[in-house]
Amino acid sequence: MELLQEIESYWTTRTEGYSEVNQKELQGMQKKAWLEILETHFPECLKEKLKILDVGTGPGFFPRILAEAGYYVTAVDYTQGMLDKAEENAGEFADRITFSKMDAQDLEFSDDTFDVIISRNVTWNLEQPALAYAEWCRVLKPGGKLLNFDANWYGYLYDEEKRKSYEEDRRKVEQAAFDDHYTCTDIDRMEKIALQMPLSATARPDWDERVLKSSGFEDVTADKEIWKRVWSEEEKLNYHSTPMFMVEAVKKGGAQLKDKREKDDCKERVTSYWTRRSDTFAVQRKDELHSVLARRWMTEIKKYLPRGKKLRILDVGCGAGFFSILLAEEGHIVTGIDLTPDMVINARKLAGEELTREQQEHCNFAVMDAEYPEFEDETFDVVVSRNLTWTLPHADIAYEEWLRVLKKGGILLNMDADYGADDSSDTKGLPENHAHHMVGQELLRESEQIKHSMKITEYRRPQWDLEVLLYAGVRQISVDSSISDRMYPEKDAFYNPTPMFLICARKDEQ
Repeated sequence: MELLQEIESYWTTRTEGYSEVNQKELQGMQKKAWLEILETHFPECLKEKLKILDVGTGPGFFPRILAEAGYYVTAVDYTQGMLDKAEENAGEFADRITFSKMDAQDLEFSDDTFDVIISRNVTWNLEQPALAYAEWCRVLKPGGKLLNFDANWYGYLYDEEKRKSYEEDRRKVEQAAFDDHYTCTDIDRMEKIALQMPLSATARPDWDERVLKSSGFEDVTADKEIWKRVWSEEEKLNYHSTPMFMVEAVKKGGAQLKDKREKDDCKERVTSYWTRRSDTFAVQRKDELHSVLARRWMTEIKKYLPRGKKLRILDVGCGAGFFSILLAEEGHIVTGIDLTPDMVINARKLAGEELTREQQEHCNFAVMDAEYPEFEDETFDVVVSRNLTWTLPHADIAYEEWLRVLKKGGILLNMDADYGADDSSDTKGLPENHAHHMVGQELLRESEQIKHSMKITEYRRPQWDLEVLLYAGVRQISVDSSISDRMYPEKDAFYNPTPMFLICARKDEQ
C-alpha cells in the first residue's frame, strides 16, 4: 500500500507536465493516428452501443479523442489529480465520459461489463500486472477485446546495452533541440519506483502474451511496430531505445476465470502477509548468514553444482536474499526474485551489507511472480528455491516455468517440506529464541489459514512434486529426504520442526 501511495504521489506531481504532452498529441498528427488504430481494432458495433473502458487514463487522451468521435467511455485512474485534469481536458465532450478513481488491479465493475478495454503506458507501472490482466479479463464480456499499448520503459536499469542506447537517445534529443521527456521529470524518483516494478526487468511483450493466454484470453498477438504509426518525430527520438508495442487479446469466457481470480486474491493475501513479516525475516536471515547454517546449506547445494564454473543462477522466492548472497559470495551471477516488494528491498539492503562491490554487481533482485518469471527461455544454469512451493496457488505452473527458463542440462534445486501435515502455530517444544516465537501467534495462525487455502496442501509431498516434474518431461530426478538431519541436528533459533526434502531435477539436454 505504501508503494501504491508513492506511485499516486509521483503521478500527482506529474499531472500538469503529462497533460501538456497529451495536449501536444491532440494538436498534432497523433490524434488522428491513434483514433485510426483504435477503430481498426474495435469490434463491429454502433458507436453509442460499444462499452469502452480506459484503464489508467491519466490526463484523458483516449477518452477525449473517442468521445469527440462519438463514443461513450468509462475512464479510471488511481490518481485523483489525473482524473480532475482529464475531466477538464474533455471539455465539451465530458458528458460522454464517466471518470472514476480506481485501482487497475482491483476494478469495481461487475463481471462481463465491457466490450473493449484500452490502456496505454500503465502495465509497466503495476505491482501485480498478472493480477491486473486477470481483472481486465473478468470485466470484459466474452469475446470482448483488450488493446494494451506499452513498452520496456525502464529496461535500461537492468541491462547495460539498453543503458547505452538510452543515453544515446538523450544525446540525440539534445542535438535536435527537442524536449527531453525523461530529464524534464523527476527521473531519480521514477527510477526508484521502477526498480520495484516486476515488469521493469522483463522481456516484453513475450511476457504479456504468455500471461494473457493463461488469464482467460485467446487470439493473443503483439504488434511491435505500432510506434511507427502513432509517434511524432520528437517521440521517436526520445524513445528510440524503447519502442512501443501493442498487445491485442480476446476474452474466451468460461468458469476458469473465477478460479484464476480466486488464486490471484490468494497471492495478494500472501504478499500482504510477507510484507508484515519482511523486517523481522530480514533480521533472521542476516543472523543465519553468520551461523553454521550458511556453511551447511552451501555444502548441500554444491553437491549438485558443476565445479569450477561461473553459473547464472535464479533464486526464486528469494525473500531477504539468503541463498542469493551465499551464491554470489561463491562467484556466481545471481538473480533473486520475490513477489513481495518489501522483501526485495531488504534483500538489496542485506546484499549491500554482506557482499563486496564486485559481488554486488553480480547479485540483482527484482519483484516478480514465481509462477510467471519474466525471463527468456533457457536463461539460467541453475534455479534454486527454499520454502516457497507450499505458498503457491499453482505450483505445477511454477515448476513448468522454472524448467522453461533453465538451459538444457540445467539444474533445478527445490528445498521444501510437507508443511500441510504440520501446524506451525504449535510452538511447544521449540527453544525460546526460535523464530516462530518472534513472529507471534496472530501471524502464525494467519500463516496456517493461507497454507490451507492452497491446493498443494492436500497432497503428500514430495511424491506430488515428483509426479508434476515427471509429467513436465523431466527424467533425471533425485530426492533427498534426510537433509533435515544434517541441517538441523540441534534445536536452535533456526530449527525447522517439519522434515525438509531436497529435489534435484536436471533438464534434458535435448
